[in-house]
Amino acid sequence: MGSWPVLALLITAVGNLAANRRLIFGVRGRADLVRHQAGGCLSSRWAWSRRVRRSQ
Repeated sequence: MGSWPVLALLITAVGNLAANRRLIFGVRGRADLVRHQAGGCLSSRWAWSRRVRRSQ
């Protein structure tokens, strides 16, 4: 399968977070962009790890 699905998921997650910042929260520009992206990545990783752990 390769790494293409992982890359596609990462690109989608970054785009989704950018859209949520703008459309839902009204945050524009680069202020706190890295902090918001890091928080989104950490929360996604946490949810994924709980799902994987539950399925074993």
